[in-house]
Amino acid sequence: MTNSNQNLTWLEPQTPDEIIKDVLDLGFNKFYVLLSGGRDSFSVAHYMTENYPNQFAGAVFTNTGIASQMTRQFVINYCKELNIKLEMTYARKSYY
Repeated sequence: MTNSNQNLTWLEPQTPDEIIKDVLDLGFNKFYVLLSGGRDSFSVAHYMTENYPNQFAGAVFTNTGIASQMTRQFVINYCKELNIKLEMTYARKSYY
């Protein structure tokens, strides 16, 4: 049962900008985004290109062998389109 009058609140303790500021304050000045092929990771990559272009070093996609060829190609095309440096890593073991 849901209450349509229920007040929803943001449960995260920090905004993305506050998290980035904390990491920068620790002395880190470059960030990589891990791309899974899903919408969330692409949203983070896009956010970094728009808001932190000087700190955004690129994206990492780990090819586990499970993702479809279409997913891998989408990741490659997306990074090319946004001029994002892409590092592709591979699982040492087959997961089929």
